Amino acid sequence: MPAPTAYEQYMMELVNAARAVQGVQPLAFDFDLNESAELHSQWMIAVDQFSHEGANGSTPTQRIQAAGYQLTGSWTTGENIAWQSLRGAPGIQDDVYDLHVALMNSPGHRANILNGAFRELGIGVEVGAYQGYTGAFVTQNFARTGTAFFITGVAFDDLDGDVFYDVGEGLGGLTVTVVNTASGATASTTTYGEAGGYELAVAPGTYNVTFSGGGFASVTRTVTVGSANVKVDLVDPAAAGGGATPGNDSLTGTPLYGGAGDDTLTGTAGQNFLRGEDGNDRLLGGSAFDDLHGNLGDDAVFGGAAGDWVVGGQGQDSLFGEDGDDVVLGNLGQDTADGGAGNDVVRGGQGHDLIAGGFGADYMAGDRGDDTIAGGAGADTFHSFGEAGLDRILDFNRGEGDRVNLVAGTTYSFGQVGGDVVINMTGGGRIELIGVSMASLTGDWLTVG
Repeated sequence: MPAPTAYEQYMMELVNAARAVQGVQPLAFDFDLNESAELHSQWMIAVDQFSHEGANGSTPTQRIQAAGYQLTGSWTTGENIAWQSLRGAPGIQDDVYDLHVALMNSPGHRANILNGAFRELGIGVEVGAYQGYTGAFVTQNFARTGTAFFITGVAFDDLDGDVFYDVGEGLGGLTVTVVNTASGATASTTTYGEAGGYELAVAPGTYNVTFSGGGFASVTRTVTVGSANVKVDLVDPAAAGGGATPGNDSLTGTPLYGGAGDDTLTGTAGQNFLRGEDGNDRLLGGSAFDDLHGNLGDDAVFGGAAGDWVVGGQGQDSLFGEDGDDVVLGNLGQDTADGGAGNDVVRGGQGHDLIAGGFGADYMAGDRGDDTIAGGAGADTFHSFGEAGLDRILDFNRGEGDRVNLVAGTTYSFGQVGGDVVINMTGGGRIELIGVSMASLTGDWLTVG
């Protein structure tokens, strides 16, 4: 009995999405129905005939029974068939989608797809030569038998971020375990190899549904089955130990590694270790010390409460220490770095950066590149060196205790240039104290070393 292929799983997801819009129970795969559907699609290609009448004049119900599907109680069956010549895109996912649209646009076929009496479905997607064309065929065999309902769904890694299953995203080999919360009765299965789908027959009741294995962290959902099937999907599971699958992930916990894709990593209330890695990531710390690195890509990193390490890495990053005494480092790229409340160390790194200290006595350095710096309230120290580039300090206030600090051995000169105080350093570095007069600079406003 064949398990569904990824293309058949994709069509199942399209069917169940259409049913969900209408408020109709989801369908579960059945291996016998799948076998009857695949055999009929293969037969139509082999004999060059497109028909509900199959081999030896068989009807859909006869083919379903011949495949081993038992019709008991108040049973019902139905069949859809469709075909089209292959289009130009690689693979046949686009063809499967076109076949679904064609069936939905046909009143009789649409009625089968949306029929709330059906509980199970078999899908046979096949490709072959048909009347001079290379055609994509589909047979859909619908049925209901007996009294069982199903918990069903699919596990997949949403590589393209569209929050919908696509061919190549299925996660096979995961264990799905359901436990009746009242009786403790347990059943389990594994997700299909390339497709990632599953189903388990259950009686009405409340169940804990747990996905485990495959190198992923276990996930448990609680659902209630009444008089209809229930769909429970697993999307973008976190890897055991905090890693992520490729693609756009949303993960909570610690440690976490985003991997490829645009990820959102949210720490716990305690100490967190978050790494965005590739992609444009969003990292959110908690209420204790956090070690947060965006790494590659244009990242947004938020330290949260307490003193944190907030590091951008490569790319144009937006970095926010928020509350606490933070270390905020832009590193490579044109970054925005804001220390927030607390006594922070804020450094731009390489690139033309926008730096803000926030409230508190902050230590700020634009480092290399032409940077714009605002210390905020508090006694701030603005650090620079001879090869740093141009630093424009917007709110230097000697009355609050602000001062400039240069690397030991730096040779410099300073003076009033228009409305600003300008410090020129050997090596080409330059600091402009915007809107400051020399008369306001008293005491140790400039230190070296």
